[in-house]
This record gives sequence, structure tokens and C-alpha cells, in this order.
Amino acid sequence: MDFIMIIAKKLERIGAYAVAGAMFGCCAVGIVLIGKGFVLTGWQIIYGGANRHTLIVGVLGGLEMLFLAPLPFLAFSSVSELYKASLTRDLVRLENAEILVGKAKRLITGLMIAVVSTELIELIVGNDLESKPKSIAACLGVGLIAVLSLYYWISALKTQAERTKPPATRVDK
Repeated sequence: MDFIMIIAKKLERIGAYAVAGAMFGCCAVGIVLIGKGFVLTGWQIIYGGANRHTLIVGVLGGLEMLFLAPLPFLAFSSVSELYKASLTRDLVRLENAEILVGKAKRLITGLMIAVVSTELIELIVGNDLESKPKSIAACLGVGLIAVLSLYYWISALKTQAERTKPPATRVDK
């Protein structure tokens, strides 16, 4: 068991570096895209032909990347905590890890709603709604994520109500 824990810790460290790289990469790309939007807009204002949509579309593209940045951390930290809790077989730690996974899923869903909403705003502002497949896909994405969000919310309410019951009346899965 000690050998497995040592390997798990080494893999967790490698995964943490990979996740940190992905997070900082997404942040860097987001900042570059936002800067590019400002530079292109400034360039167009100076040399004429300024398009008012260039800044908004550039900033929204960068904002999407900033919304995507925390996703690897949320997924990795919750899954690694669940894995460590399952290795130790500590029931309290396992229950806390399951709660953490549920919270991470809700946060990831919220961030995905933000990303899809920014994409939808970008389609509307950029006058790219003539492309029906894009607009239909964006609306379906928002609908699907809203349904997932509702499911996670109801699931969290059930779980919270189940945990407040006395141990003798709990229903084991």
C-alpha cells in the first residue's frame, strides 16, 4: 500500500504541474486575445474604418479563455482528492471528497454556462447569427448546460437533505 501511495503522490505532482501549465496557458492566451482586441480597435480608430464590434469580439474571445482557465484545476483537484480518499479507505474523507466532486461539477457547469453565453453574445454582437448551425448549436448548448445545472442543483438539495437526517434513517445506496 505504501508503494501505491508513493506512486500516487508522484503522479499527483506531475498532474499538478500539467494543470498549472494549462491554467497559465489559458490565462496568457486570454490576456493576449483581449490585448489584441484593444490593439486592433486602436489601429482601426487611428487609420479610419473603425468597427465598433472589433473590441467587443476581441474582449469576449479573451474572456472565454479566462473562463476556461480554472477548469483543469477544478477537475484535477476533485478527482485526485477522491482517488486519495479511496486509497486510504477513510469514510469521512471519502464523503468529503464526494462533496468536493459535487461542488466542482457545479462550478464547472457554471463556468461552461459562462463560456457558452460569451460565445452566444459574440455571435450576436459580431452579426454572425446568419449562420444557422452556429446559432442553433449555441442555443442547444445553453439549454443543455441549463438542464445540467438544474440537475446538479436538485442533486445537491437531495444530498444535503439526506445528510441532515439522523444516521438511523439514512438510506444507503
